[in-house]
Amino acid sequence: VWNQLEFDGTVSKKVNPSSLYNVDSILTSRTTQYRAVVYEVEYNSHECDSVISRAVNIREIPLPYGEIVVIDTSCENHIALIEPRTYNNGFTEFTGWYQSFDGVNYHSYNSQFVLPNNNISLTDTNVKAQYFIAEFKTIASGIECVTEDTIALRDCPPPDVDIPNAMTPNGDGTNNTFWINNIWFYPENSLRIYNRWGSLVFKADGYNNDWDGTRHGADMPAAVYYYILELNDEKKTDPFKGTVTIFR
Repeated sequence: VWNQLEFDGTVSKKVNPSSLYNVDSILTSRTTQYRAVVYEVEYNSHECDSVISRAVNIREIPLPYGEIVVIDTSCENHIALIEPRTYNNGFTEFTGWYQSFDGVNYHSYNSQFVLPNNNISLTDTNVKAQYFIAEFKTIASGIECVTEDTIALRDCPPPDVDIPNAMTPNGDGTNNTFWINNIWFYPENSLRIYNRWGSLVFKADGYNNDWDGTRHGADMPAAVYYYILELNDEKKTDPFKGTVTIFR
């Protein structure tokens, strides 16, 4: 028979529903923490009717303690920096990140956005609605205890585009393409560029800042050109219309 002892050595009258016995009369804890408890086992000897008892001290192992700390988040700058922070004076270690887009189905997250210090750093279009779980554990005397912390990142509205009115495709590495800042936040965009006579000189669905002032591989003359840019975003439905001048 297993008895849980009080600290003065007397048998505790508390019922311990977190314990169980197996066929070998080994007491096992169902909890994730091994507390500082003393148990006493009593058994009958086959050679006499005496009761033999022996007390066993089970030492306490601290539970893992960690959390996700937000270092920096900004929808205005489209950045998110989160850190898995551990406590318990070195008894807890961080073991890994898990990611989900629905808050239900998670997968291991080992992307390029995980820094060497285990922080997650997201920028631009990667700052979007998603969930992260940080897993922490304590290992001592072969006993592994695990805990988790969860954070939900909200969806930031895409920023406005910034459309230039000039470009200088002369190969000097500056303004060589028609560079529309933040266009990458609108992957469904559509761009059309016309010359002064209304002829189409360039078109792209999903424009990616790659028009270098050419048509069919030939340089377009220095002149004023007219563009129509549609973002095809449900919140930004009006097309952008304007001019861009090529200087050579």
